[in-house]
Amino acid sequence: YNKWKMNYENEKKYEIEQLQEQLSSEKSTYESSLKKRIDEHQRTTKKLETSLEEERQNASNSEELVNKSVATISELTEKLRQSELLYNRYKDKTNAEVYGRDEATEQ
Repeated sequence: YNKWKMNYENEKKYEIEQLQEQLSSEKSTYESSLKKRIDEHQRTTKKLETSLEEERQNASNSEELVNKSVATISELTEKLRQSELLYNRYKDKTNAEVYGRDEATEQ
């Protein structure tokens, strides 16, 4: 009986060792796979963050361009208004001179 018991215990120890090795191997494979997935996720996250930052910068640049365009339009509108005022003054002065001469000629 003792011999049988020893054989049985040795078989069970061997089975346990085999299961522990298998479990260790599966654990290693799982950890490796998980690490790869985490690394890929981190790379994807980094790419998305970079892309988002680029989009924010583009939006900021676009907003800046719009603001500059609005300022330029306002500036040009003011210059046009000033040019119209100068033109009207010139026209009034020219008309006064022309009509003043005509009146003087008629007299």
